[in-house]
Amino acid sequence: MYATEKTVVADVANTSEDSYNAYVEKCKNAGYDNNAVTEDGMYAADNGVYTLVLSMADDNVMNISMNVVE
Repeated sequence: MYATEKTVVADVANTSEDSYNAYVEKCKNAGYDNNAVTEDGMYAADNGVYTLVLSMADDNVMNISMNVVE
């Protein structure tokens, strides 16, 4: 995990594709659906305060990145 005043980054190991997709849906339901971009293995959106980027690596590691919207 990595954190600064404006950024938090974490990796979650052993994440299945189903778990990743379920987490994306939870984030959407929590309001991270503004300016949404979905690509294969990546979801990015903001809630007006924070930008969230989720991505899946080939080794079943989900990367979560949150930044303050400026």
